[in-house]
Amino acid sequence: MTQNFSGGVNLVPTADMQEPSGASSSLRDIRIYRFVSLLLSVLFAFVGLLFLLAPNSVIWTMNGLSRILSMRESLPLEFNFFLILAVAYMYLVALLAFLMFLHPGNTLFPWMLINAKGATAVISICLVLLHGVYIVYIMNGIVDGSIALGVFMLSRKMRKGAA
Repeated sequence: MTQNFSGGVNLVPTADMQEPSGASSSLRDIRIYRFVSLLLSVLFAFVGLLFLLAPNSVIWTMNGLSRILSMRESLPLEFNFFLILAVAYMYLVALLAFLMFLHPGNTLFPWMLINAKGATAVISICLVLLHGVYIVYIMNGIVDGSIALGVFMLSRKMRKGAA
């Protein structure tokens, strides 16, 4: 973030938020990074829309898997405050991934995405310990943990290529 002339804060990335121009990753690494970032952005936006338009479809799908694995089923969701938070979270992670696509030299966006996905993975595992073994907690912990690890490895590769 930078200050603009009126004293406000620009939330749109600017050139000063980029890594030095002398540092460059290989063109192939940048293309892979941008492709993965755009793919994640689209997937996060899709999941956010799924949460908004059909919130119980995720629960029903997970409960079907729970029945197959003889695990405890989750209760259907009511339309409530947590739905707002889930959709807003998916919007933010989609935005972060899209900003990674637009600005591959910026290290702030992947760091924020890693923290967001890592936090939900850890919280999911904690909820398994607090509430019991629900497949939706386990799957979310695995998926978001994998995304956090994957973005970490991808951004680390970009930083190494820039060094």
